[in-house]
Amino acid sequence: MIDTAASYGDSEEKIGRALAHRRGEYTLVTKCGFKLGDSAPDAWTGENVRHSLARSLKLLKTKAVDVLLLHSCSAEKLKNDRMIESLVDCRVDGCTRFIGYSGDGDAARSALDLGVFDVLETSVNVFDQQCLDTVLPRAAELGLGVIAKRPMASAFWHGHDVDNPVHKTYFARREQMCFTPSSLGFNGNWRELCLRFAVHQKSVHSTLTATRTIEHFKESLENFYKGRLPDTVDRELRRLWAEHDDGSWIGQA
Repeated sequence: MIDTAASYGDSEEKIGRALAHRRGEYTLVTKCGFKLGDSAPDAWTGENVRHSLARSLKLLKTKAVDVLLLHSCSAEKLKNDRMIESLVDCRVDGCTRFIGYSGDGDAARSALDLGVFDVLETSVNVFDQQCLDTVLPRAAELGLGVIAKRPMASAFWHGHDVDNPVHKTYFARREQMCFTPSSLGFNGNWRELCLRFAVHQKSVHSTLTATRTIEHFKESLENFYKGRLPDTVDRELRRLWAEHDDGSWIGQA
């Protein structure tokens, strides 16, 4: 599975150029939303959904994507019936096989309540655990496919991009929860701990893992095949989260 978005710079163009001729070999996910250029329609409208998808299909060099997601649309914007109808029409017209929502917290819950989506993409990691008790059980009840994003918590242990608000949030949560893999009795590094926690959560069907090298990707596969974390480690991570989350530790978009 390859996950991209209209707002990810030239990502769609690169994917189309490199992989269009192998289209049958992968599941293709992209996202619509945001205002793309001065000539584009206003964001979060039915017109923009269509405009964004048409642009994506052209760049990806394909007639249809497998999954089209609304990209971090707020709960308030989800009330736009025309926008939701346009998204559903994209599925009816065969421009996408499935439609869904990418986001977290109250907005994700509002999206599920609409009852029209096939897929949910939401943050799942050791520092984003609210969804495990709220969003994911509801998604399972509705029979949605779930894609976990940010399983590595943006690789916070590298200390890069410390001015990024999401990274700063993960740093702060790490400081408050105050643990390391070894303090949990886990004989592995941060990458293994974070990945195994996220990918083997109940109701998670697929997980996004970014990589800069093929070696890192192979390492992620190896960690995946090691299976769930030991129960003692998983329980302690859940306990630390519950001890420190006061209800404000929402998922990071």
